[in-house]
Amino acid sequence: MVLQIDKLPGAMLRIDPAGFIQELNDAGRQTDRVLRTGRNLFDWLDASARAELAAHLGANRSSANTSGEFEVCISNRRYRLVVAGQACPDESRMVQITDITDYRALSERVTLNEQRYRSLFSQNPDAVCSLDMHGCLAETNLGIEHLTGLTRAELRHARWESLVDEADRESARTSFKAAASGCPCSYRCKVKSRRDGKSVVEMTYIPILVEGQVTGVFGVARDKTEFYRLEENRRLLQACADQVQDVIVITETGQLDEPGPRIIYVNEAITPMTGYQPKEMLGRSPRMLQGPNTDRA
Repeated sequence: MVLQIDKLPGAMLRIDPAGFIQELNDAGRQTDRVLRTGRNLFDWLDASARAELAAHLGANRSSANTSGEFEVCISNRRYRLVVAGQACPDESRMVQITDITDYRALSERVTLNEQRYRSLFSQNPDAVCSLDMHGCLAETNLGIEHLTGLTRAELRHARWESLVDEADRESARTSFKAAASGCPCSYRCKVKSRRDGKSVVEMTYIPILVEGQVTGVFGVARDKTEFYRLEENRRLLQACADQVQDVIVITETGQLDEPGPRIIYVNEAITPMTGYQPKEMLGRSPRMLQGPNTDRA
């Protein structure tokens, strides 16, 4: 008994073993003008798709009852063909044709966006991770491994909070709660490292939004250990210089022509000598201390 093809959903064709179209429904006729009764489906396909169709139509008798599906590209449109595994009594086969052009275009855009995201994540020079809603590491880049001295396997599912120095865990916990509620935030903490002891980082939390709902948190950690070390040394040096009774003036290097090099540091001893506060002199030239009666020597 031959199936009533007009009652089948979607674009349906019935073809004989040679590929000639014996019957098609309205949806099949609307798929492409080439698809007409008496036309050969093989003429609609490229070489690769022809080989696929031939195998399912019984060119190879051992696969005559094997159903299958494959994709073809015709006139800049993409289609999926599904050939019924069971032949009709007259040895014809039912073929369903689905236009998947828009689906494939969307799939390719999603794939492209995924590759872009992966590049931003994996190639980022900062330490980057994603956290689930429980604060556990779901994904990490090489920067996180370098920062902590742990392998990716060791980091998987570990709580970020457990990698933070005990003194900074409350800040980490509070900031994560804020990000999990949809508010980006940053905080400074020390991160324990297997190689280097502890590193000072500035961690930024960014909510991961899916259809308006927070599903996780991105973390970007910038290693500021050297910056804060230099800053601490600078403050120590300034504190020492401020205790020196002699005047210390540091300027930029540069030519002495007008307006002269700018002052970048001056200690507190300048005030009793000149009456100027150090902040009044920063960015100006030492020539500000010269007047018409200044002894040039």
